[in-house]
Amino acid sequence: MFKHMKLTGKMFSGFGLLIAILCVVAVVGLTAIIGAGGILQKTGSMISLATGAVGLDLHHKRFMISGDEAQIEKAARYYENIDRGVSQGREAFTDQETLGMIEWASKELAAIKTDLQTYLDLARKKKAAQRSMDDKAAQAVDFCQKIVAMQKEQLQKANDAATADMADAILSIDIDRMERIQKESVELLNKKWQTAGLANDMILLLMDSRQLEKSYILTPTAALKDAHYNDFQKIKADIANLRQALTAPEDLAVIDQFDSALQGYEDAFVELTKFTERQQGIEQHISKVAAEVDAKVYPVQAKYTEELYNSMTRAVVMIIVTAVVGVAVGLILAWLLTRGIAGPIRKAITGLSEGATQVTAAASEVNNASQSLAEGASHQASSIEETSAAMEQMASMTDQNAEHAQETDTLMAQAAQLISNANGYVAQLKGAIDQINQASDQTVKIIKTIDEIAFQTNLLALNAAVEAARAGEAGAGFAVVAEEVRNLAMRAAEAAKNTQTLIEGNINNIKRGASLMVDTESAFASVEGIAQKVAHLVAEVAAASKEQSQGIGQVNSAISSMDRITQHNAASAEQSAAASEQLAAQSNSMLELIDGLARMVGGDQGQRPAQAQRRIQAAAPSAPSAPAALPVSDAPRLPTPAQPAQPAKPAKDDEDDFADF
Repeated sequence: MFKHMKLTGKMFSGFGLLIAILCVVAVVGLTAIIGAGGILQKTGSMISLATGAVGLDLHHKRFMISGDEAQIEKAARYYENIDRGVSQGREAFTDQETLGMIEWASKELAAIKTDLQTYLDLARKKKAAQRSMDDKAAQAVDFCQKIVAMQKEQLQKANDAATADMADAILSIDIDRMERIQKESVELLNKKWQTAGLANDMILLLMDSRQLEKSYILTPTAALKDAHYNDFQKIKADIANLRQALTAPEDLAVIDQFDSALQGYEDAFVELTKFTERQQGIEQHISKVAAEVDAKVYPVQAKYTEELYNSMTRAVVMIIVTAVVGVAVGLILAWLLTRGIAGPIRKAITGLSEGATQVTAAASEVNNASQSLAEGASHQASSIEETSAAMEQMASMTDQNAEHAQETDTLMAQAAQLISNANGYVAQLKGAIDQINQASDQTVKIIKTIDEIAFQTNLLALNAAVEAARAGEAGAGFAVVAEEVRNLAMRAAEAAKNTQTLIEGNINNIKRGASLMVDTESAFASVEGIAQKVAHLVAEVAAASKEQSQGIGQVNSAISSMDRITQHNAASAEQSAAASEQLAAQSNSMLELIDGLARMVGGDQGQRPAQAQRRIQAAAPSAPSAPAALPVSDAPRLPTPAQPAQPAKPAKDDEDDFADF
């Protein structure tokens, strides 16, 4: 029965059995997955609770470190996981112990939500207290500095008054008054320095308090709190000492302002410590609840995780066993189908192979004839292509040489103009050097005049010294002045002599430079003549290169004509492929074998030989296609033989399954 079935029936039978086996595998796998789903729901419930507890504790600690309020919002989002875990646990678990643990965890974690909001409110209040401490501390420092400044101002005024009194006492030669003024000044100075020292000490204590405050904010401990309180008491003691030392109303007013600012700072710090202590209690509670939830949830989670693993392992084993059975059955079916289909097809393929061998031999003869013609055309086209490329390269180089010669001609003209301009600049430079030479001569004359004046001044100084010596003691001072004048005159004469020597050397250098400029001007004139000759020669080279480029263009035109002739030869070689019409008989034989294969596939209701004969008569080779022209710039190619027309497809019969196959 299986032997006489159509191909479609055989294939539908085999694939239907395979689909049934796959359905069995799917049912087994689905059953295992459904069984594992309940365990997975229990495990997911425990994971959601543990994740929620850990997330609350994590973001709470991040808020402690960074102070970012967004961390509190992120912590609140974990209540979605917690609610989901509680809901899943109530549906999945049935034992009262686990349900009681879930209700306890839900209650404790819900209480943390209130703790987080309280913690956030306390953090905001702490920030407000810190801002208040910053403001009050800044005010206190300003008032301390104001006290120091006032003491310095009062000390300066008292010092000015004591200086004036001391001056009066000195004028009146009152010794007792001078001693009294000195004693009062020393006492006042000691008093003011003492009060200024107290103010500075308060500033230092306040700075130390600020440092203790920052340390307490980072690591709140009782030791830091007590140290801060001790500094506050020391500042209070210094304020009391200042009140005893200062009696001026303006001083006492500033002290009162400082005391008020300091008290405000201390009150804000006390509030900060209260908020911090409350936060520490909340931190301990959150960490404790998170640890307890994790400790109670983890054993349940581990238990059902192990059950889930065992269930999935059993499911995998069942699926593997079912799949192995399915593969074995599939292999048997594949062997049966292959045995029932492959035999007839092998016979048809043998006949097709013999026909294909004969077709290949005929095609080889046609291909050899076409190949001989194509090779000659290809070699000729390749040679012409290489010649054309070489001529194009030569033309490009000639055009480039012409352009370079033209550019060189332009540059030589510019160089000649620059040399002409340089000659003008040299002439101007020569005139400037002549003017410098004249100015140097005049400077030498002036220096000589200065030298003569210095000589006359020296003589006058000698005469004055002689007259002073005659005058004796009365002229001693005048003799000293005359000696100094004589020294100055000698120094002026020496400087004038040195300057004259330098200027004479400069004049000699200028004369030598003027001589060199004359030589340079002559050299530039010679270079200008040579540049003009070179420019004329470059112009002639440019004209010759242009004529050469035109000649190469004509040669390129002739090569293009030869290339067209070569393409015509290649087209003639391709037309020889029309000999493929001789293969029509072999193609008809192959169509008969294919029709036999179709009858085998369609069974007893397949096509009859009469239908095959009609398809053979309908199949006729088409005329070979015309060859395509080769482009000039492309490399030569072998011509492609014309393909024979494909046989016409037979009309589709209701009982014919060959097209489907």
